[in-house]
Amino acid sequence: MQNFIVNKISSLDKKYVDISFDNRESLILHIDIALKYSIVKGYTLDSTNITQMIYDSNLINAKSAALKFLNYKPRFQKELELKIIKLGFENRIVNEVIKFAKEYKLINDEELTVQYIKEKFKIKAWTNYRLINELSLKGVDKDFVKQNIDEIISPEKELERALQISEKKLLTIKNKPLIKQQSSISNLLQRNGYSYEIIRKILDALC
Repeated sequence: MQNFIVNKISSLDKKYVDISFDNRESLILHIDIALKYSIVKGYTLDSTNITQMIYDSNLINAKSAALKFLNYKPRFQKELELKIIKLGFENRIVNEVIKFAKEYKLINDEELTVQYIKEKFKIKAWTNYRLINELSLKGVDKDFVKQNIDEIISPEKELERALQISEKKLLTIKNKPLIKQQSSISNLLQRNGYSYEIIRKILDALC
């Protein structure tokens, strides 16, 4: 096993140090890892030590990236996984970051799902169908989504919300021909995932 002797340690910034070895190779590590291993000039490392230090340093970097990502707004587990993967970290580190995020309650798909359903239904008038699709893309179990939708959004509430956004839309197009009013409202409801049955009821009521 090859050994490496530390020749020089240079500070790059407040977070990282550059470690130079006797064979002219170098290694950039997070300063916390350099302190953890008490690395000083003359210190001898083998390839196993270096591999572990690189992993530990990358893990710190991945956790820092996760905290920054989660600080912007709440995220689903799958969103966090994809973010860390996109940054180039290996699967083992991705798994550790998810474990870390769950341990400190930084992600909670169950709570966020309920919040997401309420928000998208109230603000954007998304339907059951669209909510199920969107949350499935975020890695949430479909059965869990359906269960919460049934508890939060009744068929009556869905119809009422469709009527509200249609009436609001109608105010902006009331001077257009009837056929164009119907087309605009129909397109609006379709984009939000409303069924043909609800669209028909809204058109019959308003147009």
